[in-house]
Amino acid sequence: MIPDRVLKVVWGVATLGVVGVALTISLDKPWVSPQPPKDAAADAPEASTSADAAPAAEPVLDVDASLPSSPSLTLDLIGSSDASTRHVKVGVVLVQFAGAQGALPTARPKASALELARKLADEAKVDFHQAVTHGDSGSADDIGRIGRGILEPQVEGVVFGMTPGQTSEPIETPRGYWVVKRLE
Repeated sequence: MIPDRVLKVVWGVATLGVVGVALTISLDKPWVSPQPPKDAAADAPEASTSADAAPAAEPVLDVDASLPSSPSLTLDLIGSSDASTRHVKVGVVLVQFAGAQGALPTARPKASALELARKLADEAKVDFHQAVTHGDSGSADDIGRIGRGILEPQVEGVVFGMTPGQTSEPIETPRGYWVVKRLE
């Protein structure tokens, strides 16, 4: 009969082998969500345009909507994302509005928040730290490294598509408008 100690060692080695094989298989595959092809923008429905139409406002990405307000911008940023990038380091200026997650009952209306977020986005391109000081609680020069799969898919597409040093336009998230600066 085989002693209990030998069985425990054999069982432990077998378990480690199975875990090792599973990790090897999972590490061989990229940890990214499927990205639409670059030519997907051609298949997207075209917005009607006319010569006398008013100029479009700056793009604001809405993660709650079925389509972003600027599909070509989002697809271009997603398409330019380096699939090998698993983490990004970012700073965020947060502008909360009434109804956003974590917003106080006295939070500003959504339209006022968007106006402020656009002003802070312009300021952030010149002096990000100063924009952070004018943002709401939760704004930070550096919130650390964020891995793929943490943020909402459309926000992730924008953030991972940015180049280090780049600052975004306002992005609508469930927590309010974000102005993001990619640090790394």
